[in-house]
Amino acid sequence: MSSITPYPASFARGRRFAVAAGHPAAAEAASAVMREGGNVADAAVAASAMLAVALPHANSIGGDMLGLYRDATTGMVHGLDAAGVAPSGATPEAFPEGIPRRGARASVVPGIVSGWSLLHTRFGRMAWADVLSAAVSGAARGIPRASGMREFVVECRADLAADPGCRGLFIAGGGAEPMLHQPALGESLSRIARYGASEFYDGQLADRFSDFVRRAGGLITREDLRRYQARWTIPLEGHYRGHQVHVLPPSSFGLLLLMQLAGLETVPSSLPAPARLEAQLQAMRAAFVLGEGLVHDGEPSLSQTQLSPLLDAMRQAMREPFDTPQELPGGTACVVAGDADGNLAVLVQSVFRPFGAACLDAETGILLNNRMLGFSAVPGGPNCVAPGKRPRHTLCPVLVMRDGLPRWALASPGGLSQTATLAQVLSGLVDQGLTPAKAVAQPRWCLSREREVLIEQHYPCGIETGETGETGGLKVRDDPYAFGSAKVVEWSLGGGLIAAADGRRNAKATAI
Repeated sequence: MSSITPYPASFARGRRFAVAAGHPAAAEAASAVMREGGNVADAAVAASAMLAVALPHANSIGGDMLGLYRDATTGMVHGLDAAGVAPSGATPEAFPEGIPRRGARASVVPGIVSGWSLLHTRFGRMAWADVLSAAVSGAARGIPRASGMREFVVECRADLAADPGCRGLFIAGGGAEPMLHQPALGESLSRIARYGASEFYDGQLADRFSDFVRRAGGLITREDLRRYQARWTIPLEGHYRGHQVHVLPPSSFGLLLLMQLAGLETVPSSLPAPARLEAQLQAMRAAFVLGEGLVHDGEPSLSQTQLSPLLDAMRQAMREPFDTPQELPGGTACVVAGDADGNLAVLVQSVFRPFGAACLDAETGILLNNRMLGFSAVPGGPNCVAPGKRPRHTLCPVLVMRDGLPRWALASPGGLSQTATLAQVLSGLVDQGLTPAKAVAQPRWCLSREREVLIEQHYPCGIETGETGETGGLKVRDDPYAFGSAKVVEWSLGGGLIAAADGRRNAKATAI
């Protein structure tokens, strides 16, 4: 097999600013904010808001977000936790038949709008309304439909057709119109731009949204919205071949990425492709067996001190047999941005499964998440659903430093495969010395929904279609959407910035 990928990355070089985002309109919104005098925090929020308009199958203002922000003034990396929380009525007894896959009862309290406000208030400098103006306009005037959304409309058609709001927006007219018009969402974003994030949680928009959820049979109340607040958190720090890798602590799956990197440090950096694949698969499987039970919200939470022995155990486990974890396919979008001063932002946002709860309020344009599925409804477990609790999150923003200076910011959608994708991209950057564009574009592997290990057609490992190896279920798949959509911004002292965005989806990189 050739090592050439059929999906070349979008990339751009800049001296002042660079961004990679899951849709071209989001990257353009971020660059426009920078040209108008904004900063990285402003640009990241502008791009994030545009993603909520352009990729409604993956994220929404009715969803949530996790992020990292590196402040060049202090050199500190800050964690941004805008994960939604379970409503006050969410107890195991509320789900006697288990947590539903779709519908309003599957939704946690949305966190993304509060997350935007938290980031902008602390680090932004442009007026709030100006930051959101591109998203307001894009929703009201229309935006080209993303190709991935069309594919998911076909896959999720029965669920979308069962909901009046989703049916009207995504299926009416056959769902093939080139432009996606969302005037109701545009009005909601306009109110948020005019009155602040409090409009979503404690204003007229909160009244209308909570009334809709109640009529739809959901658990989110007006008081649940009023009480919600995104929060700053201290990232976990791991290491990989002399680099410091920052991720969010549980309930993010970032812990599992640090574990995979610890395992990969035990093998040579110069492994040929087949051996590198074997090592990455082993690291992924071992990390999930040893660490997945620690990914939950609440006490006891994992501290940086507790991380060290866990990483040591991971290094020792690289020769033990492990099963492949169950895949959890998701709908996710990302933005990665940085400037010449070393300010960096990574935001990963989601409604969980594609189209979330498949429950959309036609009056406000808000699509509900189905993040409640990240909980267990079995009483007594550490991840059992409870009021105010955050579910487990596959979302995994990453910032990489070396000798106190930033090197890379990166993220990718892809469910459980997010951490595996990020480990592969980091290995390309660090072990193979690839440029961001080549590290993002090179063929990779992922997990399917059926627990199969999928290999892209051009992966240089000698596996032919239909073969099964000792690791089980290795199959070649010609399906670019299955392999995530990685975004990277590289920062170098005196060398400017490079952004790269995956060609497997319609992501885009721009720079100034």
